[in-house]
Amino acid sequence: MIHLWNLARAEHAARTATLQPGETLPAVFFGAAGSRAEQVFMRAKQLGVWASVTWSEAGRAVREAAAGLRALGVERGQVVCIVSHTRQECILADLAIMTIGAVSAAMSPGLTRDMAGLCGRIGAVLAFVEDEEQLDRLRDGEGRLPAGLRVVMLRSTVADDQGLRADSDRSTSWEALRALGREAASTMPAVALSPEAPAILSCSAGTTGAPEFVVHSHRAVLETCRALQQRVPYTAQDSKLCFMSWARANERLLSVYLPILAGTCISFAEGLDTVPENLREVSPTLLSATPRHLEKLRAEVGSAAEEAGRIPRAAFEWALACGAEVARKVLRNEAPGPALRLKCALGRTFILNNVRRFMGLDRCRHLIVVDATLPQALAEWYFAMGIPVVQVWGTTQTLGIATVNALPDFRPGFVGKALSVATVAIDPRSGELLASGVFASEPAPIRTGDLGRIDADGFVEVTGRVSERMAAASGDPIPASRIQQLLRESPYVQDALVFGEGRAYPSAVILLARDKVEHHAQQVGVSFPDFSGLTQAAEVRALLQSQIDRANEQLEAAHRVRRFHLIEVDLEPGDEEMTPTRMLRRWTVETRYRQHIESMYA
Repeated sequence: MIHLWNLARAEHAARTATLQPGETLPAVFFGAAGSRAEQVFMRAKQLGVWASVTWSEAGRAVREAAAGLRALGVERGQVVCIVSHTRQECILADLAIMTIGAVSAAMSPGLTRDMAGLCGRIGAVLAFVEDEEQLDRLRDGEGRLPAGLRVVMLRSTVADDQGLRADSDRSTSWEALRALGREAASTMPAVALSPEAPAILSCSAGTTGAPEFVVHSHRAVLETCRALQQRVPYTAQDSKLCFMSWARANERLLSVYLPILAGTCISFAEGLDTVPENLREVSPTLLSATPRHLEKLRAEVGSAAEEAGRIPRAAFEWALACGAEVARKVLRNEAPGPALRLKCALGRTFILNNVRRFMGLDRCRHLIVVDATLPQALAEWYFAMGIPVVQVWGTTQTLGIATVNALPDFRPGFVGKALSVATVAIDPRSGELLASGVFASEPAPIRTGDLGRIDADGFVEVTGRVSERMAAASGDPIPASRIQQLLRESPYVQDALVFGEGRAYPSAVILLARDKVEHHAQQVGVSFPDFSGLTQAAEVRALLQSQIDRANEQLEAAHRVRRFHLIEVDLEPGDEEMTPTRMLRRWTVETRYRQHIESMYA
């Protein structure tokens, strides 16, 4: 029955797909650029129109940029960082860095405001930055760049060029870098790289502490991608839309390196605000997203159904119910009967296919969930819609992917089985999940920071975070991760952290989803001068209390949130309290809001 989820048309291609051979990432890329020449490699919007880059054009750009880097004095083994949102020049710069044997370090612009300090920590000799804003983050209070650091700006305007001229001895543009290397590119000798040579440097989001950096070899990256291909096959007929930060280890594999191996076309969203529009334009067959993104997408469908009127809404709910019934049977390895199959086919043909087109997921055969376990109810909703879900799990140390949960043996609530190049075990004393495999640089297992269990069939379930393990005053454990997940399911909550160690009950610090809450406030006639005023409005606090009450209904009495504090600042990535993925940093929030936390127990 897996043909019900857009898989049938790709099954044969996936079985017969051949990945580009090669032992290092540059070898794979240049081999692909030669064999795929005029096929489309990447697509991005330019002046409102999708523009394509062929494999041969990308190969030429990478060679020129690599020769330019060498002309600037970058040497084998040195670290070059890329500080940018996701854009096609990032991929070209990444490949150029590795082509000359240097190590490519990707960092999200929202990681920290002290970007110069991070570059210093990793010993970067050159930084690619997206624009003038990122360039300014590298300068000190007197407008000077860190000593010894060169800068290349990926996107420059007239105003940006003025900024570049201010540092003319150590800064240049992407176009100038390519021009510098253009003449030398044809004669530049190839750098002989070992598969064990360092390729990329990944940076954690710093959710529980300061960001950590991990180096991975070419062999680790490629073997992990090839193992992933066995479970989530990519083909040359696929298209992948990228909108999340490519600086994440898992996103680099899912949206860059595996597409390069398989020949999958990569399209870049214009920005987070345009993702719904870009999804409809591209209609990708592959998409990676977080549970939060998928919850927002489901909410948009719900809002559209409400606005459509009583009869269309009833038809949609009937079709979705038929799909849910089939999904539950198939996920239990049961065959739906002929009558149910017929109802499901009618519902999808006349209703759900149109809804999927509205979502831009009508061709999607792999909806890949990263960063957190997709709630079972949400997973079942997407299956009912006819959109197949894949759950991956891992940490920065494991290249972001150590397990995969996918059809034909998908299990809701689990993160799946370990990849063929990985092993997952449990520390018998602490209950922490341990990982080892091709990605590990040390023989000792990697401590993932996640709590979990492994069932008799080898399926891994993540039950919480070690850093969030806490016990009430009674000694009973508080399931902080589950409580937080329930709170985050509210469309009005951007993020939430639960506290309660040694206390009589759990409390929560909550960051509002500004757009949703502002819309609600306007609907009920609440006026507010600013975001702080919004958080203090009695109607808004009542709204949040109703959301907490809904979450509490699914919890035991001792685990219910009794008090909460709303963060009065509209945080953005780059603020110390927030990660690039728009999650609250526990260690910072606990320190900065200690007085408010204490007041919830006064």
